Formats: sequence, C-alpha cells, structure tokens
Amino acid sequence: MDLPTNEANAACYELLRKVAPDLWETFQRRLVPVAAGEGDPAERIRELMRLEQEVWTDFVEHDTEGRSRPLGRSFACCVDDLVGATGAAAIPAIASSGEPVARRREQLEALLAVLRDERAPSLATLTANLEIQQAIHELD
Repeated sequence: MDLPTNEANAACYELLRKVAPDLWETFQRRLVPVAAGEGDPAERIRELMRLEQEVWTDFVEHDTEGRSRPLGRSFACCVDDLVGATGAAAIPAIASSGEPVARRREQLEALLAVLRDERAPSLATLTANLEIQQAIHELD
C-alpha cells in the first residue's frame, strides 16, 4: 500500500513524523497492518476508525508536551488517507473475484456505504468512493 495516496496528504504524514514520532510509530505498528491485512475491507475500515479514536485518545491523555495542538488534524488526515487507501485497494480483488455479479456488487456497495456513511468526507475517502462507484458501474 503506497502512502500517502496523494500529494495533498504528504504534509500530514511529514508533520506527524516530525512532531510526534511516537504517534507515527503507533500508526505504523497498529493501523497500517490492519489496512494491509486480510478479510472484509469494510470491517478493516471500521477497525481503523476504532483504532484511530483509541490511539488518539491515548496520545492526548499521555502527551505532557502539548504536541496535539501543533499536530492539528494531521493524525486524522493520515488515518483518512489510510482508510481511503484500504477501500481503493479492495476494489480490484472484489471486482475480479469470480463471484456472481450480484455478490460483487453487494460487496462493493457495502464498502461504499462504510466510506460514505461512517466516515467524514476527505479527499482520500471521496476518491475511493468515486473509484468504487466506477467499479460498480463497470459490473453492469
């Protein structure tokens, strides 16, 4: 999985690495393997969102240096990028799985629903949404 998925998010990754290397290491160790793992991509995205809250809350509670303020939304931006990458990476496997078209459509629609309905819009998630919609359209 190539991260960041676009140049617009590169600054988020750089700021996270510089300001909070420990949070960056946690992102790499706990979230990236979930994104790159096996299993239902919609469930992996839900797990990423759960981990985002857990990891961020833990970071803020233990941050005695006040680093959360200069980070702003950088951690959330990195997670958004990871979520979008997870959704986009699942498309080829689902679309070419050999399952009946109705089943592939169902899986793509479930993935789309998670990204659209359970995550606030971002550049990465909206891009993945468009790619999923295109894959659904190509099933017809």
